[in-house]
Amino acid sequence: VRVGADCDLTVAKQMVGHNDDVIDVAFCSPDTVAVCTNTDSLRLFNIDTRACTLLHGHTDVILCVDCAPGANLITTSSKDRTVRVWNTLSG
Repeated sequence: VRVGADCDLTVAKQMVGHNDDVIDVAFCSPDTVAVCTNTDSLRLFNIDTRACTLLHGHTDVILCVDCAPGANLITTSSKDRTVRVWNTLSG
């Protein structure tokens, strides 16, 4: 995942921590991006530190991710036919 600067479209940062196709990306806060790849795990990257947290719960590939930053919630849907709501404060 690469985060570009506002106007010049140069790569500002690159997050490494996955080895599969990136399916969806969502900004959850100014310093956190959620990434789903062709796996059943959701990755949360801290843009400043590049630290990665894995969230497990789905049993098949996660197809999309969206964030509600003010509510500290992340939603994911998966090929396992479930939608999960994650609380970023409690895990």
